Amino acid sequence: MSNYNVGDIIRLTRQSVEMSQEELSDGICSVQTLSRIENGKVNVKKETYRKLMERMNRNGLKNYSILALEEFDSLERMRKINNLMFRREFAEAEINLNKLKLELDGEDVLNLQYIKRKEVIINYQKGCFSKEEYLEGLETVISLTLTDYKSFLNKTYPFSAEEVRTLMNIASIYGELEDNDMAIRIYDMLLRSLNAGYMAQKSALPFILIIMNGSAKMQGGKGNHQLAIETCWNVIEKSKKNNLFTILPNAYGEIAWNMMKQIERGDRGENEKETCKKLMRQGYAIAALTKQFVIKDIIENLFFEWFHENVLIP
Repeated sequence: MSNYNVGDIIRLTRQSVEMSQEELSDGICSVQTLSRIENGKVNVKKETYRKLMERMNRNGLKNYSILALEEFDSLERMRKINNLMFRREFAEAEINLNKLKLELDGEDVLNLQYIKRKEVIINYQKGCFSKEEYLEGLETVISLTLTDYKSFLNKTYPFSAEEVRTLMNIASIYGELEDNDMAIRIYDMLLRSLNAGYMAQKSALPFILIIMNGSAKMQGGKGNHQLAIETCWNVIEKSKKNNLFTILPNAYGEIAWNMMKQIERGDRGENEKETCKKLMRQGYAIAALTKQFVIKDIIENLFFEWFHENVLIP
């Protein structure tokens, strides 16, 4: 439970489904007790938590949203799968995912959501799914715990870590399908929710930075280049302050891309291409140091396409 504020989870869920404290607590606990639970003044009993969450049509078991994925016994294999997928070694990732299936409780909804999401991503990256099929697969995955995630687009909701990951994937594919507006709405929903404080800052901040960068990419795609640039500088500042460096190559790359678009349409001078080169080289160097080989190659290829020279300084 250390990664989540249980009182905030109950309160935000109740407000999102538009239930009063009286409606939620009826027959479970007193209104006063519920109020104290939501305000963090008393600890909620396991059985009380289960009843409250199930009344709001949310899984009330111990491994629902108050348990982070990082707490599973099979953490090391999960990390290995993540690293393999990060390096785009999908065949090996699939082998380890199949082994993980045997290790985890297949009846556990959070385990199932994790497994299914990884399967969908691997199949998409291997070219087995079209973009539309990928989106459909991800929306099936999120429906395991949220029957209609779009009903929360204008609300603040305590999504679990795995739900956040799935929704980030969904936002990203909406961007690939050129529906930047929908992607931005999902990113905004996630930012609003994560900034509500129900998840511990150490767990929420990496998500927040990735989401901010993703939103900036969508804004750039809509032609809102200055907004995208300002957002990415904010990402860079927060990343450096908190020693979270893996997002930096993407942020530097997004700033350079948006600056180049501004140069193309005359909003910036040609002389600012040198600044773009510097930003790209910073992103490339950090990607190399953090072993982010995919983004490193993307920056290298884009640099040559733009400037007809090697990203490495002679």
